Amino acid sequence: MHVLVLPSWYKTTKDNIVGSFFEEQARAIISAGIKVGIFYPSIDLDYRLSAQEPLRETMDFIDNGLPTYSCSVRSIVPRSRALNYKFLQTSSVNHFKKYCSDYGTPDLIHAHCVFSAGIVANHFFKNFNIPYIITEHYTGLIISNISKYAFNRKIIRKVYSESVSNIVVSNSFSSDLCSKYDLPHDTFHVLPNMVNSLFFREAGRLCESAETGEFRIFTNSLLTEKKNHRLLLSSFSEALKVFPRLKLVIGGDGELKRDLMLFTGELGVEENVCFLGVLTREEVRRQILNSDLFVSTSSYETFGIAIAEALACGKPVVATNSGGPADILTPSDGILVQRHTVKDVADAIIYMIQNIKDYNPDDISLRCKERFGEKNVIDQLVAMYNTCLEIK
Repeated sequence: MHVLVLPSWYKTTKDNIVGSFFEEQARAIISAGIKVGIFYPSIDLDYRLSAQEPLRETMDFIDNGLPTYSCSVRSIVPRSRALNYKFLQTSSVNHFKKYCSDYGTPDLIHAHCVFSAGIVANHFFKNFNIPYIITEHYTGLIISNISKYAFNRKIIRKVYSESVSNIVVSNSFSSDLCSKYDLPHDTFHVLPNMVNSLFFREAGRLCESAETGEFRIFTNSLLTEKKNHRLLLSSFSEALKVFPRLKLVIGGDGELKRDLMLFTGELGVEENVCFLGVLTREEVRRQILNSDLFVSTSSYETFGIAIAEALACGKPVVATNSGGPADILTPSDGILVQRHTVKDVADAIIYMIQNIKDYNPDDISLRCKERFGEKNVIDQLVAMYNTCLEIK
């Protein structure tokens, strides 16, 4: 079997970490005996025409054995999404033909997200009769204003209806998409994200705080509005009044970093909070292992891979009920906070500090591996590939 993976965001150089999840999944699929390539179509919808920059750029390279092709375009007509996406579709064709010339025509295309990989996958299906499936991850389909535009709603329904199968990563995301876009309730299959095997190493290892007497909380995400770090910081500030040696370590970067750092000063907790910036996968793992508790206070999550990674390392979690986490957390793994309030999150953190010994690291990690480990998820995905090719 030959599968071509189309991510909607991805690295364009070998030393970039953007879209690392898509690469990890692609390599896991290869380990299952399937031939895999990457084709990354991207579009800059905010671009303003400039004589100094080309409208279309392509690139291809071998990334540690993984053929990686990309086609990037810039918008040609301001405020016309239909024409600009058509430009992306037609611009991708020649580079796709080059991929096929180099590696053969794929049996199946696996696109991640309607915008914009799904749109291109649909075009390839129409022009080359190659079936495609979609895995939808994009939070913006629910929390942004995408649904307000007729073109967007039309293209979403079209891409989903003409795929051979649609996947989402949580039950809540499936329900939200069907409700928001008036889709049949059976539009999606739920298949969770997989957790990279590196996070299962050393599960249960005692963290540094066990030696210092501190209790260390870790979180890792983009520093954006939907991740709701203000709620986390405010709740941490309340918990700090009960446990003065509490530490909060924040991984990730984003548009709100400066504001959040100022906010820690306003709360008077800057001495107890550390902003680490962007972390590699290995650095994330190290920070989880060196912490006692992982906390997520997102307002909306399609899944919550950072939560699952923490569980893989054997660490309990406090998370707001923001959609996807409801599919991940069990009562034996931590606390799912129903109300997004400072008091409720602070109370959950305080409870976890007081009862942390009731949470068995090895059991937490094992439960996570059984549900979200690479083998389990990839076996389900490969079975789905086989079914899709039978009914194409």
